[in-house]
Amino acid sequence: RPADAASAFAAALRAEPDSVDARCNLGGALLQLGRTAEAAVQLEQALRLSPDDADIRRNLEIVRARMGRP
Repeated sequence: RPADAASAFAAALRAEPDSVDARCNLGGALLQLGRTAEAAVQLEQALRLSPDDADIRRNLEIVRARMGRP
């Protein structure tokens, strides 16, 4: 249930704003809900926190491609 997951990950971020895992998971849940732009924001913030993470970079590229952005 993506909506429940998004709510839970958003709550986790309020408690720990620098959680890379929570940001990535929130991004995934938002993407499943069709909220692509919001998913991109979460993944961009996760990438700022963990710039060498290839998985985040790849997921962000996927999201940007869905948005028609390189």
